[in-house]
Amino acid sequence: MNTLRLLGYLAIIVLSACADRAVEQPVARTQGAQQAAASQGGAAQYEQVGPVEDVSFAGARRVTARITIPPGYEREAVHKALEQAAELIAQKENASAVMIFAFRPEDDLSGAYTVGRAIYAPNGRWEDARSPAPKQAVIDMGSVYFSEEDPALPAVGDRVRLKSTLPTRPTTVALYRDSEKWGDDEHTLATVPVGTEGVVLERKARAVTAEVELIQYHVQLTYKGKSLDGWVFDSNVEKQ
Repeated sequence: MNTLRLLGYLAIIVLSACADRAVEQPVARTQGAQQAAASQGGAAQYEQVGPVEDVSFAGARRVTARITIPPGYEREAVHKALEQAAELIAQKENASAVMIFAFRPEDDLSGAYTVGRAIYAPNGRWEDARSPAPKQAVIDMGSVYFSEEDPALPAVGDRVRLKSTLPTRPTTVALYRDSEKWGDDEHTLATVPVGTEGVVLERKARAVTAEVELIQYHVQLTYKGKSLDGWVFDSNVEKQ
């Protein structure tokens, strides 16, 4: 995915995540954790992380919770785990509506959900928490959790050639000091010509949302007689 598309996705995602997750707050990964085994109906194993959060409104008890799901499960198993977690927490908390956010174990729990989301509420609608209608589970799942690593992408130790996909910078590539800080001159280690060759030292992939995964490469190269190592995006590298 090129950088322009990624930034566009991020802008849309931030807006939608804020709307969908206005009730969410950052939580500690281990506080209040409990294990739920995949013992019923082939549900994926999951772990609740952090406490259940009470976000009741207008007399209707509404709660949210986060869970992590280890890698390797099929869509049906993840679907069942989300549904099961929502129903169990609704029963335990005597809640009219429950929203579950699922993550991979390595993901940032303070961001948008990266595996899926379950809403268990009257009519399957969070806003209908006060309704006497029967509760239904509505499950949303993304693609990142189920995607396989692209064998065409470079691996650690591979030699790569830098390229640009930015029309505003067609002849150069920015090399960043830190994988967490990029996008401006303050965090730029160097700007090197397209075609510069290097070696992959590290590959980092992290889910931004359930649909978008950010992949970055830590590369070592030589430019103007100096050895440099910094971070670039997957759209900036190609195998030699």
